Amino acid sequence: MLRPFSKDSGKLRDSFRYDHAQNLVCANCGAADQAEYRYSAANLRIKASTNGVDRYFVYNRAGNLLLEYAPAQNEFKEHLYLDSQRYATKTQDGELDSDRDGIMDMLELRAGLDPLDPADAQQDFDNDGLTNAQEIAVGTNVRDADSDDDGLTDAQEVNLYGTNPLNADTDGDKIADGIEVQSGQNPLRNERRIRSAVRNVVNTLLLN
Repeated sequence: MLRPFSKDSGKLRDSFRYDHAQNLVCANCGAADQAEYRYSAANLRIKASTNGVDRYFVYNRAGNLLLEYAPAQNEFKEHLYLDSQRYATKTQDGELDSDRDGIMDMLELRAGLDPLDPADAQQDFDNDGLTNAQEIAVGTNVRDADSDDDGLTDAQEVNLYGTNPLNADTDGDKIADGIEVQSGQNPLRNERRIRSAVRNVVNTLLLN
């Protein structure tokens, strides 16, 4: 449902929208400072977006807010509880690792992992042969087996061929790494550049 426009401003600053569970999903709808909200299946707010700035929220099983994370500001807030009562809030600098799996909460949230589940670090969401922790360490997508779309899986590039899993053409010869491997070429050796260098040397010798 939408509340009518503000009679004072003539803008959408007083408009609101709710979902079927009566959760607020939009405030100042349509205005420059519009705020949008997303919720979990348990009707807990998990994301808020205002003026292009996203903020994420993580809860425990009891529904208590544990973490707030704003990627753009690299800002963490950790809420501490005693007998289900919040007694303190700590502001972190992005180094928090709540589940002690070796991956900072900031990186887990960016990759779509659960910062409260230590098991997901050793899982392999995209079945490419690299664990989620390994993919985060090298910067690849935990949900895309071939992050740079060059025809080689991330694991093949990291463990087998030594190519860059974030660059489809590691040696810069205008031929994708996967095609070079399939055709028996070396994806780490720029044959075109070498041939060009040899040609230049030969031409120089001939001119002299």
